[in-house]
Amino acid sequence: MNKQTEKQALERLKSELARAFAAPDSSFKPLTAAQVIARNRA
Repeated sequence: MNKQTEKQALERLKSELARAFAAPDSSFKPLTAAQVIARNRA
């Protein structure tokens, strides 16, 4: 992975983590491993 690609991946991860931790617990719903994998393939 080149530096630019790594930087973009890190920024996406930071953004996703910030959104996840900002959301109230009531917004979370249980997922199976299969659902997570399917969601991440999209």
